[in-house]
Amino acid sequence: MVKGSPMLSFVLDGPDDAPAILCLHGLGMAGWCWDPVRADLTDFGALVPDMPGHGGSAAMPWETLAHTADSVIDVVETLPAGRPVYLVGHSLGAYVGWLMLGKRPDRFARAVL
Repeated sequence: MVKGSPMLSFVLDGPDDAPAILCLHGLGMAGWCWDPVRADLTDFGALVPDMPGHGGSAAMPWETLAHTADSVIDVVETLPAGRPVYLVGHSLGAYVGWLMLGKRPDRFARAVL
């Protein structure tokens, strides 16, 4: 966990034993932008955090891309270590995802940024 930082707000739904798709939103949006996609992910888990300054994490101040990447990695670490995680991000989420891949390439099965 990022030292001195609370956990980001996030939603995790879908089957517990299925691979998880981590959905990262763009600037000025929040996890809600993935709602139409989540509805179609019935065979996967959907892990959808709100990044700092957005949605349910609006009270957490935005600091840097690196800090945000660390905060999202903390959310990913709430999943069992052996559960495959597919990373999907657009706009701001793609930048954060790119940094996450550099920090923890072992944690992600695939990425679409």
